[in-house]
Amino acid sequence: IFENFKFFKDISMSNVYFVSNIISVMSEYICYKNDVLICEGQNVEEVLFIKEGVLSLNISYKDQYINIITLSKYEHFGDSLMILNQPSFLEVKVKSNNCRLMILKKFDLLTILLNYSKINSKIFKKSTQNLEIINRKVEEVKLL
Repeated sequence: IFENFKFFKDISMSNVYFVSNIISVMSEYICYKNDVLICEGQNVEEVLFIKEGVLSLNISYKDQYINIITLSKYEHFGDSLMILNQPSFLEVKVKSNNCRLMILKKFDLLTILLNYSKINSKIFKKSTQNLEIINRKVEEVKLL
């Protein structure tokens, strides 16, 4: 199942040991429609991997929340803000009736990455690129 997640495809499927170390520290979390998983301004301390369900990434604009990105099965959120140590400028909310997530905590990821310098560089680069994409989406909404 984990080979279906873009995070692992992009960065690490070539290193089975890295993937198995990551999988061993992940935990499952079940949440429900309208649960807010990450608030605007909150420090992101975990990556959310979607096994089932849909998440909505929203920005606060003109006294309302506007959906800018919708994530579903095998997508993830949180790596960019967590790795780059930036507070969230988005609200992450459950959009589907229920959602099954796999959670990867920051401490666990950073501890494992100490042994994988090449993967660490890839993750940092990919996180920077992902954050740029999200920032562009935010700017598009604000220009409307």
